[in-house]
Amino acid sequence: MQEKDFYCAIIADIKDSTKIDDENRIKIQNDLRQIIIKYNQEYKDKLVVNLTFSAGDRIQGLFKDCHEAYLFACKFRESLLPVCFRIGLGYGDWFGKFDASSNEQLGRSYYRAGEAYEKAHKEDKGIVFNSEQKVDAVINLLIDAEDKIFSNQTIKQKNLSNEYFRLNPLEPIDVDKDSFPIYIIKYNKGSQKYILDEAKVKTTKQNISQQIKRAQIDSQRELRAAVVILLKNCSKDNKNYLIGDLEIK
Repeated sequence: MQEKDFYCAIIADIKDSTKIDDENRIKIQNDLRQIIIKYNQEYKDKLVVNLTFSAGDRIQGLFKDCHEAYLFACKFRESLLPVCFRIGLGYGDWFGKFDASSNEQLGRSYYRAGEAYEKAHKEDKGIVFNSEQKVDAVINLLIDAEDKIFSNQTIKQKNLSNEYFRLNPLEPIDVDKDSFPIYIIKYNKGSQKYILDEAKVKTTKQNISQQIKRAQIDSQRELRAAVVILLKNCSKDNKNYLIGDLEIK
């Protein structure tokens, strides 16, 4: 039997796509195809299986690491604003394609991503993670809290948040089970100066600070960092990792 490898699958599609008129749907589909081409190039070192269309506007792919898949999911949400997406992430083994001529993949990573994707639709959530372990409950609470902030932001605030994270990427650190809980973890704090200098936003630092506060971007960053740290460390040896009394096997 082929040796099993552990990765993170992603399955996503457009929310309420059937409610979009045909003309706009074709345009969105074409835009989405171009975005996928761009992301496959941008994330080529992080992907095991390229992002592809599996059915209609449904997209799937396989990432080497869970935290990279999650950060991609956060970025992917902002690809076609105001279009909304439903995204399922699944951590588990992977055997390869079911058939060389098909996009169907074998492994619990894809199966679990499918379950997460269905849950996102059923419970009206943006992103859901599934590894079939106890820690999923904690991870999904944090993911949901961050996604609620994102959902409540205006388009302008979403664009500011996207620029903020682009210029101030998260740099998660390795932790062991004895250094938890997550609130003691230090991560790089975003600089508002980058927004002014590099993005050349024509406003004052005080105004940027007020906009960041109104958009709850610092809270969004803390939640996203917590998710990244959990995902990075719970899957770092792929098969078994302890976080307090939460065990991943």
